[in-house]
Amino acid sequence: MRRDRVQLKKIITLANPSVRHQLTGMVRSLRGVGCDLPVFVIPHDDAFELFTLPEGCEWWIDESYFAWLREEKAHPRMRKYLCLMEENYHFVDCDLAFVKNPMGALLPMEGFVTTCNHWNRPGDTVTSHSLPFFQARATLWQKLVFNSGQFACDRPLYEMGRLKELMKDPLYTETLLRCPFHEQPGLNLLVLLSGVSVVNMTLPPSPMESTWAGDYPGDYRRTWTSDEKIPYLIHYAGCWLSKDWPISELFFKYYNPGELKEVRNEIFQFLHNTLHHRTPQWRRFLSGVRRAWSDVYST
Repeated sequence: MRRDRVQLKKIITLANPSVRHQLTGMVRSLRGVGCDLPVFVIPHDDAFELFTLPEGCEWWIDESYFAWLREEKAHPRMRKYLCLMEENYHFVDCDLAFVKNPMGALLPMEGFVTTCNHWNRPGDTVTSHSLPFFQARATLWQKLVFNSGQFACDRPLYEMGRLKELMKDPLYTETLLRCPFHEQPGLNLLVLLSGVSVVNMTLPPSPMESTWAGDYPGDYRRTWTSDEKIPYLIHYAGCWLSKDWPISELFFKYYNPGELKEVRNEIFQFLHNTLHHRTPQWRRFLSGVRRAWSDVYST
């Protein structure tokens, strides 16, 4: 059955204790713009006890699928693929602030909706195995990729049997199942393979400005010259919440002074552990080479 627009029914996110306070801020921003949709939280991994979630949130656990990923020794973030079997949802990372109600912002949209500018920095959205499939689909394949921290869709793209079949297919498994770093290239490839139309709200004909905090080092309202240009969310994508930039106030305004200290400490610890101790030097070097290669290749 054809769907004319995204009529949101749920918000989905992924969390563990290292982003617990950021989850609270994201949910408060959602309520602050008038959205009362339920929030389903996928546990990032099995290395922690489930903690108490903010009101209006509940854990989303598919133990059968989680066990299958463990057996396949897949990255736990591939739990996020569960979203592709849902309809009328919006996935967001915890380090994100809503500026407008997403229900209204997405209502005119149809298909798979992205709201990021990875089209001008596509390096982390594909692998050497998945890139040929994008190039075969379109010469301007960069318009089809997206940040896996923010996306929405009005229809289910897969059922579980088909999803696992693709993940084990020798053509795709290196990206969908064996990618050692994260789930973003896999999600991008799965959306491409589904054939769903991809709409990016940061590309024409939409006038919406960037949703990435890194594009606003100064006065973040300087380009928001009309309501249509104001993005309905701002994604801080990890490290940008540690910057003392004006746009950070859109996230931090939802905390009292005591909570603000806690969330800033959480962000510091997350960056310290994730970007340094948990990331081997060889991997950081390889990531830099991959980004440089992508920048050269895509020009």
